[in-house]
Amino acid sequence: MHAFARWIDDEAAALGATRSQVKLVFLMRDAHLPLQTYRAIGGGSSAFSAYISRFSAYAASFRRLEHVDQYLAHFAQNLTLPMIARQLLLSPERTAQLVAQAEASANPLQQFLSAVRQPEVLAEVLGASAAFRARLWRYLEREVGLARGDTLVLVDLGYAGTIQ
Repeated sequence: MHAFARWIDDEAAALGATRSQVKLVFLMRDAHLPLQTYRAIGGGSSAFSAYISRFSAYAASFRRLEHVDQYLAHFAQNLTLPMIARQLLLSPERTAQLVAQAEASANPLQQFLSAVRQPEVLAEVLGASAAFRARLWRYLEREVGLARGDTLVLVDLGYAGTIQ
């Protein structure tokens, strides 16, 4: 933990040389011990804790079709259609409609993925993601004093490398 905390401190210092206020946000629960270690070594950057789930991180990340496509390419084969729809923040009504259409087709997953890429469905995903992103921003404003121009560094010990 000591070496990891020193590495985080070195990275934050390097960022601080070229960017404005660097704020380290240790994601709870996994990064509790790294946060305590960072504080114990007297790290030079502001260090905070926050709860941001993998679900929240993805939900806030959909800005363009490419982002949706990246998510689908990575996860669609391993999740159920309702699980994918939930992560894409589709309404229950839209989800029911798309799942019913998909299940009536010869290739449900392909039908569903194609439907998600349609302009009206994509607009729902992107709009819901923008609203989610705004809520996440407000949360970070409250928890870490995040302000425009700050450099936010998320620190985590996740097992899959998807949020670090």
